Amino acid sequence: RKQIVFLNIITDPNDENPVVIFDSINGKRLEFSQWDYTRSYFFRTIGEDPELFDRWDAAQDELSDALKETGQKKRRGNTPVNDEFLYNLLILEASKGGLKANKNRSFLQLREYLRKGGKEPTAEELRNFSNDVILPTAEVYKSIISPLKYPLKNQKGELLNDNVIQTLNQIQAFSKGPADPAIMLCLVSWHKAEITTRELEDALMTIECFLARYFLAGLDLSPLRSKFMQLITAASKSCVTDKERTLKLVDGIKLEAPSDSDITSAFKGKIVPVYSETAGAAQRVAAILRGVEQEISGPAAHPMPLGTSVTDFNVDHIFPQSCKENLNEAWSVDAEKWSLSEKQIADLKARADTLGNLALHASYSNKSDQDAAFGYKKDAISGKLARGRKKGAKKKQSVLAQHAQDICACAHWTAVEIDKRTEVLLEHALEHWRLT
Repeated sequence: RKQIVFLNIITDPNDENPVVIFDSINGKRLEFSQWDYTRSYFFRTIGEDPELFDRWDAAQDELSDALKETGQKKRRGNTPVNDEFLYNLLILEASKGGLKANKNRSFLQLREYLRKGGKEPTAEELRNFSNDVILPTAEVYKSIISPLKYPLKNQKGELLNDNVIQTLNQIQAFSKGPADPAIMLCLVSWHKAEITTRELEDALMTIECFLARYFLAGLDLSPLRSKFMQLITAASKSCVTDKERTLKLVDGIKLEAPSDSDITSAFKGKIVPVYSETAGAAQRVAAILRGVEQEISGPAAHPMPLGTSVTDFNVDHIFPQSCKENLNEAWSVDAEKWSLSEKQIADLKARADTLGNLALHASYSNKSDQDAAFGYKKDAISGKLARGRKKGAKKKQSVLAQHAQDICACAHWTAVEIDKRTEVLLEHALEHWRLT
């Protein structure tokens, strides 16, 4: 207490915002977040309102708790989750006025948006904006981050169903973050009971289709946030209600999504690696294989969560990744047994990361099994290993992945079998992510 220094900051209307000035004087010892700036701005005008202030604090705490539930500390770009929320909120709101959101200026841009005609909003206007926009949208956003920890209800008392949650998980697997504003718009419309659960399912599935098709077409996923921002802005120009914006957004996404011919052209006559060591690659491949599984098995399809626990699944390379340079002993024996030439072995190595060489399953008990011979792999995929495991052995997943069962019918595993399976999986994928 003896070290506290009080500063009296006197400003005039032409100066920068007092909170920004304080942050500069503070020397970044305690960095203000965009959320801090925004909250300070709101309550300087609103004044004493303990109940509303507590709701703001609760919203911030719950957003952080939702993120912790996922095992993460911060969102994309090392951004605090409450700042990420404000950025996405700004994308939704400011798009109505054509303002292009910037995550590092969320507070100033939100203030600009609220100053209609250059006039500062009243306490009542800020209170209403808190109650009608910020806090309800925060409810939606925490459900996007962790739908199981914070299940969302609409105004009719309906909970998000399993289909919606599964689609949200698929969207996050393809790309964490960039699609959030579009998801928010759909869920806000549903939260207000402006659209039905069926319309919500269709809207979110359209977003999933867009992402899956982008990935399969080999297009860069990195500029997707700006793509969604453009789509939301276009949907906001001539629409009044969130329902109208949502339905127009869906139409826009369908027009922008890669076509069947775009995707088949990306694969035709080419060796297309879909798996890589880059961040998120395994999740995207898993999402593709889950979609294929759903297309084959329908509603009975296992959700196949990606992870390392005994009940999770992994992306497995039938021809092992570790053999891309040199065949291990098991695959050297296989290659000799199948009388493969040097060229055939080289062709096999070149296809290690292609779609036809990948499967989702969790029947392996340790990493060394992933490098095992082809016969062992077939036993694992067919469930024979799970059925024949010794008492006391580590539990193995016994779920049979239908998308991988065609592998078991192969006598050997070469570039020919991989290319044929790639075509089959691609056909299932295009049918599952059909844009109608």
